[in-house]
Amino acid sequence: MTSKIKSGKKERFEYYVMSVIVLLLFFGTIVLAGALTGTDWAAYLPDFSWGALWI
Repeated sequence: MTSKIKSGKKERFEYYVMSVIVLLLFFGTIVLAGALTGTDWAAYLPDFSWGALWI
């Protein structure tokens, strides 16, 4: 029984690690492509304002 629990925890851990790796590769490729083409991705984001949080 404990081997099934350990196996389940290991599979869950592997799932989360692979999910993070895939997301980092996905977004990293987008950022890298933008950097290579001269796109400033920060310009597309709205400026942060604490006042926007206190509606």
